[in-house]
Amino acid sequence: MEVIIGVAAALVCFFAGGIYLQKKAEKRLEEKLRKGFGLVPEIEYSYEKYKSIGFYSGEMSKKFPENDDHTFIDDGTWHDLDMDRVYITMDATQSSIGEEYLYYLLRTPALENEKLADREKLIDYFSKNEEKRLNVQKVLAKAGKIDKVSVYEYLSSLEKLESEDNFPHILCIILLVAAIASIFFVPSLGIIATIGVFFYNVISYFKRKGRIENYYVVVAYLLRTIDLSQKLCAIEDETLSGYTGRMKEQIKKFKSVTKGATLIVSKKSNGDVLELVLDYMRMATHIDLIRFNVMLDKLKNRKEDFDIIFETIGLIDSMIAVASFRKLMGAWCRPELKKAAGAGSVGIDVENIYHPLIIDAVKNNFKENGDVLLTGSNASGKSTFIKTVAINSILAQSVNTVMADRYSACFFKCMTSMALNDNLSDGESYYIVEIKSLKRICDSLNDRVPLLIFIDEVLRGTNTLERIAASSRILSYIGQRNCMLFAATHDIELTYILEKYFKLYHFEEKVEDDGVTFDYKLKDGRAVTRNAILLLKMLGFENEITEKAEKAADKYIESGEWEEI
Repeated sequence: MEVIIGVAAALVCFFAGGIYLQKKAEKRLEEKLRKGFGLVPEIEYSYEKYKSIGFYSGEMSKKFPENDDHTFIDDGTWHDLDMDRVYITMDATQSSIGEEYLYYLLRTPALENEKLADREKLIDYFSKNEEKRLNVQKVLAKAGKIDKVSVYEYLSSLEKLESEDNFPHILCIILLVAAIASIFFVPSLGIIATIGVFFYNVISYFKRKGRIENYYVVVAYLLRTIDLSQKLCAIEDETLSGYTGRMKEQIKKFKSVTKGATLIVSKKSNGDVLELVLDYMRMATHIDLIRFNVMLDKLKNRKEDFDIIFETIGLIDSMIAVASFRKLMGAWCRPELKKAAGAGSVGIDVENIYHPLIIDAVKNNFKENGDVLLTGSNASGKSTFIKTVAINSILAQSVNTVMADRYSACFFKCMTSMALNDNLSDGESYYIVEIKSLKRICDSLNDRVPLLIFIDEVLRGTNTLERIAASSRILSYIGQRNCMLFAATHDIELTYILEKYFKLYHFEEKVEDDGVTFDYKLKDGRAVTRNAILLLKMLGFENEITEKAEKAADKYIESGEWEEI
């Protein structure tokens, strides 16, 4: 009797300790979420993880090609603008579904205000209601994030995974029960048999688990997602119910799948003491593998049902991340967007716009309805400015947020040709890579959606004579189509050739005591200063080089001809 009481007391202490640790973990989570809102997320992204995040976006680009609702940011533009860093700065999501959906939103800017208004409703709600936001985040965190695996990718490929016969697993249970029962008849032999069967079951368990590991992880994640979906639907809130109500019918369709799943797969992203006990039970009995095989057949034809759950949770989680991003940035505005209505309506009007990734970034004002040619000396701010406008145009049409005091524009498809490199693997020179990049822009020009185009140093990969001749004609051709073009160049000649069609702006520097300072402020007209030779001086090049270079440049400006050395 004393032994039974002792065992019962130990079990009570064990479970009480587990509950205490669970409550403590929940408290730490809430504190982390509260303090982390409005800060840069502390997340490490491996190559495999980041690649998996983009799978959903890639699948949607195949499934739903560009239409009147949205457009896609191609890989070249995404790379040119360093949008990976923008995404990472914004990714305060709590779930794998949330991070995949946020990435998708940034890659698919909307072309209508209705979508943005729907997103704004959630962003504003979570910005103003801290306690309700925390409640939702805590629910989302129970699903957690998966490393190196895309939830959507493996859900999409479940149909390809062959179901396994459950008989070997059932046999493992029978052998284990028989071995344990034999202890009561032949104790010494029964104990040996139980240990032997236990280790056999564990080894065979991990052999099968290793073959289906990623699928198993995703199915487990799906079960946690269904569980959190039910919890979100249970939250009584008028704003949230407008979104969670979309999931209720789909959740019902998964009842037969999730029935009894709690004993098989954890509904928490972080294990606890109780889960540890269940893990040993799963290894010894294979009960989770048996249930997995049963669920697999039921899940194979349910991906479309899960899509609505995926989209709803993804939207809610990603909009919380945007609310946090707004607080992090401090200065931001909601964009004023409209559809272009013909010539003269394709333009941008902004006040105090700035780059979201630059600390203490200089802000600029800009208003223009035509094409823009930017000039200026090295490091004066040309490239940063066009990236600032490009990134903010994407943020405006994806998360309804712009780093500015005011932003008014029409809906665009953004494309760039900027951060190019030689393609050594395909044996392509810089110039070939560059003209291919420009050709893709020309091929994308259309009458349906105006392009917002950014080109930095057009045709820099070829000689001066052909560069000016060809680049002036390329810019003129593009600029006269359905688009707004920003082009940055060092070639002052282009400002004279194209000034009839392009509005000229420039950045400049101040030279004081052999030093160069920049104010990074946008100014009207073409650049009249240069600093390349001065920078040679500052870095210690011989006077023989810099003085002769200055004289040669001055003579060329006077005569239009280069002096022979």
